[in-house]
Amino acid sequence: MGLLQYDEKKQFGAEESSRIERIYNFIYRLSGSTEVAESLTEGVFSRCCDNRGDELLLLKQGWLEFLNRYKENVFEGEGFIQRCILQLAPEPRCALILRDVFGYSYGQIAFVLDKVEPVVVSLVSWGRREMRENNHILASL
Repeated sequence: MGLLQYDEKKQFGAEESSRIERIYNFIYRLSGSTEVAESLTEGVFSRCCDNRGDELLLLKQGWLEFLNRYKENVFEGEGFIQRCILQLAPEPRCALILRDVFGYSYGQIAFVLDKVEPVVVSLVSWGRREMRENNHILASL
């Protein structure tokens, strides 16, 4: 990740650097694009100065900015799994990434997506099912 250079990491401290990398990685998984991840991560941290300590608020802001700017875009990522993830619609993609990649609870994901927990459970389940189907389709290409 080119987002933080050595001097910037010293400036922010380990906890802040870790949070920046987590938001960057989340947005990268949503888009498969380093350029999008860098741009949106920078935007999230410039807009959320008062809430930098609340990772869920940062994730929510990243999600909302992703939706506002890139919801309709079709992304092509590197690697088989990333391409399967990018085949999902945005909401199940987000829910699946937050649950299966980052390990957030359904309640935390519900906060980020502004949904109730049963809807999040359905989105994750649907995303997993689609991933299995996409896995078979992409593997046969």
